[in-house]
Amino acid sequence: MVISSHFIAGAALGKATGNPILAVVFGFVLHFVMDLVPHWNYGYKHLKKVKTLLLVLMDPLLAFALYLTIGLIRGYSASTWLVTFLGGFFCALPDLIEFFIRVFNIKPLIFFLKFHRAVHWFDPHPENIWATAEDEIQFTKKGTFFGILYQIPFVIIAIYFLLH
Repeated sequence: MVISSHFIAGAALGKATGNPILAVVFGFVLHFVMDLVPHWNYGYKHLKKVKTLLLVLMDPLLAFALYLTIGLIRGYSASTWLVTFLGGFFCALPDLIEFFIRVFNIKPLIFFLKFHRAVHWFDPHPENIWATAEDEIQFTKKGTFFGILYQIPFVIIAIYFLLH
C-alpha cells in the first residue's frame, strides 16, 4: 500500500488505543495486516521515473496534511497528537525500512525483506529477495485500478475514526 494509506490507518489506530506504547506496537503490526490485502504500490524500479518519484514524495506529505487538518479541526489534545502520530509513523515505518534496505543494499537486514515480502498478497519470489513486484498483476491497468480501490476503505474508515 502507499504510505498515506498506512499513515492514516495507523493514526486512527493510535487514536483508538489512546496509549503511546500500544500505538507504536499496533501501528507497526497493522502495516503487515494491511499488506495482506491486494493493493498497489509504487514499485522500486519505477522510482527512476520523475512522475513516480514526485508521487512518492507527495504521498506522505498529503497524508500528513490531511492528518494535521483533521487534528486541527477536531482540536486534538497533546496526548491525542502524540498517539495518532506514533500510530501513523510506525504503521508506515516498514515500507521506509524496506526502502532503505533496498537503496543502500543493507544485506544484514535481508531477514526483514523476506518477512515483509512474505506477508504481501503477491507471490513472494523467495528465490530472489531483491526482486520487486513490478511485474506482478498490480502493475497492469486493471491491477492498478483495483489495487488503489482496495485501499480506499482503509482510508475512509480511518478518517471517520480520526474525526470522532
